[in-house]
Amino acid sequence: MAEFLGSVITNLGLQLQTKAQMGTRLTFTRVAIGNGYATKEQLKGLDALVNETLSLPITEIRKVKTGQVQIKAVLSNQGMSSGVFVREIGLFANDPDLGEILYCVANAGSTADYLPPDNGTDVVEEIININTLIGEASDVTAVISDQAFVTIDQFQEHVNDTNLHISRAEFDAAISSLRNEVQLIKATFPDSFTHNLFSKVFTNLDGVILSSGYFNEAQARLEV
Repeated sequence: MAEFLGSVITNLGLQLQTKAQMGTRLTFTRVAIGNGYATKEQLKGLDALVNETLSLPITEIRKVKTGQVQIKAVLSNQGMSSGVFVREIGLFANDPDLGEILYCVANAGSTADYLPPDNGTDVVEEIININTLIGEASDVTAVISDQAFVTIDQFQEHVNDTNLHISRAEFDAAISSLRNEVQLIKATFPDSFTHNLFSKVFTNLDGVILSSGYFNEAQARLEV
């Protein structure tokens, strides 16, 4: 299992963070992995991965706590003809003055995981979570892939969100209440509205003030 000792915000990332705290939008663009070596002391000065091998779209961004967000991406060997070592993980962002920059990076060194090639049978997938600091930036967003995967945790979070869905018990209670109301209406009108309940036949409305319903001239009757 790879041991990443936490991501380090690069010098370029710190510069962008300063701009973001002054009102510039902070937009994360993608995640990338590589197989290059770098010490923790070297990470801060990097402006790119030592040897980038795969670029991954961002699938989700969410606030972890004040001043910190979590970026998700999905790493898969689908379609890969050769395996790679997952030693570097980098998060990129858009700088309005410099273009895309390496915002933060982590390196697993000798503990890197190996991602095997696609053998046509078994697809290897891994969720990558990157927690990074954004300081006091108020306008933070990410370029989200329209082919994003939905994880089990994301699905359960959506299902259990009471702002979007009601519980099964609430749903059953609402259906039961609606059923009772319909039964009450049907009991009030025994013939289920299929016939005219009035015994008097109206040939016209002379001398009659119609306060509700309407006059069916063809059938010469009042209907509700």
